[in-house]
Amino acid sequence: MICAGNRVNAPTCNCPEGTYETNVPTCPSCDEKCATCIDNSTNCTTCASDREQAPPECPILPPAISSVKVTDIPVGSAVTVNCDFKCKTCAEAHNNCITCDANRHQPPSCPCLAGHFESEEVCHPCSYKCVDCTSADVCTTCSGNRN
Repeated sequence: MICAGNRVNAPTCNCPEGTYETNVPTCPSCDEKCATCIDNSTNCTTCASDREQAPPECPILPPAISSVKVTDIPVGSAVTVNCDFKCKTCAEAHNNCITCDANRHQPPSCPCLAGHFESEEVCHPCSYKCVDCTSADVCTTCSGNRN
């Protein structure tokens, strides 16, 4: 069985992550503020990694400094730690992400979002042909009815 439009997982033919159900063959995309949504593009069920994790609104995160949060430490003992490239903010160690950089999620490790691949420390979107990929056009899972 082959799914219509951009639907995946035959025979159930669900909408792929980052889209929502409208009972038509092609599932529309969620708003950029949403990682996942339901009923409409702006009703987020999970927020994009660059947004405050407060669905369904997912407000923009306030500007942050890419260093460890300094709290309750003796005068003169503060040390600045540069966060890992995967982190927007970190605490205690460079790779202990509190918030993730663009197109990443699930701190503290901050892997690329589904439908993205990592190259030169940046998460890039997969081709429209892919649900998941290892590079722009090398799909590990194809979208729609592709093999």
